[in-house]
Amino acid sequence: MTADVRKGDDEELNRRWDEQLQELRVMQTGAQLTAGFLLTLPFQGSFADLDALQRAVSLSLLSAAVTVASLVGGVVTLIMDVVVGRTAGVVTGGSAAALASALLWMLPRVVAGRDAPRD
Repeated sequence: MTADVRKGDDEELNRRWDEQLQELRVMQTGAQLTAGFLLTLPFQGSFADLDALQRAVSLSLLSAAVTVASLVGGVVTLIMDVVVGRTAGVVTGGSAAALASALLWMLPRVVAGRDAPRD
């Protein structure tokens, strides 16, 4: 019976791993779409109206498109900065980056620790 339980645990872990990979694929697609949008910004007439920080953030986001947490925080920063103001952009962008980092880094470790076999 112990072998059957271990086989069931292994199947459950494999299923969860497959689900995590699928979620990462979805996030990757979102990052690629965002990067594509960022690629078009410099060719828009209103891009010239951005100040130096907004341009730097925009170009940094394009570079960060390979790192999802940085991309999420940066996009929020840029949008909030342009729409509401610099302080709101920095605060909400930093919060979004911290939350995304925590979810991408800590959550899998918490779940793995919870599901680890106990002796």
